[in-house]
Formats: sequence, structure tokens, C-alpha cells
Amino acid sequence: MSFLAKLFINGRVLNLRDTNIQFYQQMNPANFKPAALPIGVFLRLPMKPTVLPIC
Repeated sequence: MSFLAKLFINGRVLNLRDTNIQFYQQMNPANFKPAALPIGVFLRLPMKPTVLPIC
């Protein structure tokens, strides 16, 4: 199954090739459960190359 994902920014439409979201949060070493809310997020959005018009 395939999906077509588009990102809309400032009137431009960008086709996404992949997405990867990672959350960073502390773990309790005694029971390996989350010890706090996430403290950081890594977001990767590779896009298909586009040709920009020359103004």
C-alpha cells in the first residue's frame, strides 16, 4: 500500500517522500516506564526535489 503525503507551507505544496518522528523522554531504570513527559522531538521530512520558478 502506498500513500501520497503533501505538506502545505506558505501557499507551496511539497510532496513528502518519508516521515520519521522520534520522541526523547527519560525512563525509570527500576521498571523501564516513562519517568517524565517527552523532553525533545526529532522530526525528519525528506521532500521530493522541486524546481522553483525564476522571478
